Amino acid sequence: MSAAVFPLVEAGHPLERGLEAFRAAMATDPRLAGPRGESEIKALEQPDGTWAIDRLYCFVPDPASPAGFGGALLHARPGDIAPAVHEFPRDPRLPALGAPTGPLRAGVEVLRYVPLRRLTFRDGALVGKFKRPTTLGGAYRRLAGVWRAARATGAAFDVPCPAGVDAAHGVYRQTAAPGADAAAVVDGASLERVMAAVGRVHRDVHALDVPNAPETDPRALVDAVGRDLRFVGFMVDGAAARVARIAERVLARTPDPARAERAFCHGDFVVSQLLLDGDRVTVLDFDLAAIGDPCRDVAMLEASLAFDVPYLAGAGADELDRASGAYLAAYEERAGAPLDGERLAWHRAAAAIYHLAMRIRKGRADGAEAERSLDVLEAMAGKL
Repeated sequence: MSAAVFPLVEAGHPLERGLEAFRAAMATDPRLAGPRGESEIKALEQPDGTWAIDRLYCFVPDPASPAGFGGALLHARPGDIAPAVHEFPRDPRLPALGAPTGPLRAGVEVLRYVPLRRLTFRDGALVGKFKRPTTLGGAYRRLAGVWRAARATGAAFDVPCPAGVDAAHGVYRQTAAPGADAAAVVDGASLERVMAAVGRVHRDVHALDVPNAPETDPRALVDAVGRDLRFVGFMVDGAAARVARIAERVLARTPDPARAERAFCHGDFVVSQLLLDGDRVTVLDFDLAAIGDPCRDVAMLEASLAFDVPYLAGAGADELDRASGAYLAAYEERAGAPLDGERLAWHRAAAAIYHLAMRIRKGRADGAEAERSLDVLEAMAGKL
């Protein structure tokens, strides 16, 4: 079992000792015996250029749970005597999940659970989202602002209607929307049609005027790119020099933020955030929405396709190119002008860097995937 948890941390890796107790618990506790679900290794950069573990978790779902969702969460932080096992719905950073008077009860359908961060559930005509107290209010205000802006402009897509905040239980609600997950309906025959719809809707989102939307800081993005590359170089054995060369080229060609278009960006616009119901499209999850460079949003969508759309996960480069091409053509046609090609190329490299670092943190990337991703990144950096 331990070999499947954070596979890049092998014998001799600097983080190996920090994982010993965690891996031992995974191997010996019967509650953690099933196939793992969400996991993460959060590490913090140290002044000497190394990284130290700040938090570890792994959730092992129980498909036999009477409620259709259950399992156990193994959670560890430095200084803990031993990793702690929390049986669902207990969560150390979402204490309201297990509250006896809370909304998570029998008959509620759990849609998505990201340990320590959020849980989405459906209860009749409403969808609820548990969030940490620090993010609950801001996420709800974003949803309300987008819903009002979409209604005011007669947007060609729907947004779930906000239905109230229950701060005592750390949850907000919105109306449940009809339709099928757009990522799940993509196949060889429907690919171009669905991806064109995604492109048109994405441009419509960028055209929204949402008052009081927060502003992204372009410098923070550049800092994150450099930090992610340093993390990749630390985690992937023997890759430090190669990653440093990629970082030098990518960071040297950072586009001038003062010349960027500014638009309302979704912040996590992936195909699975769209519901398709005939000709109507509903866009979900505006928790990270902010004013920013639309090239970033576009590049992140393109980089997500192989991980977010099941059909494309097993498809070759030609199908990925076909999907990205149909999406971008429809986006630019809706916009009436092409995106800045050089700026988009840089953001595509930044998005690929983000996804590689994220998949390493989540324990999803092994050495072979990391090497393939670095090959792609070298090629992308060479064309900047």
